Amino acid sequence: HVGLETVKLKGKGFKVHTKVGKKVKVGSKLLTLDLEYLKTNAKSIITPVVITNPDRVQHFDFSESPTINSKDIMYTITLNNQ
Repeated sequence: HVGLETVKLKGKGFKVHTKVGKKVKVGSKLLTLDLEYLKTNAKSIITPVVITNPDRVQHFDFSESPTINSKDIMYTITLNNQ
């Protein structure tokens, strides 16, 4: 999810550029959003990042930057060889 309680917007403010199960490469466009629309219509633009299989994560590096822009690296995950 992007933002909080954005499901209620029924897709408005979002354009998805990929599909579930499709392999993507670094730099692949995943989603375009209308930030101004979301700021006005969503409960919040806060976007949690949830790791659903932390047992596979060997190391997690976060960006030091308080702001993440397009094409910035937000975090890097190193997976275990499982």
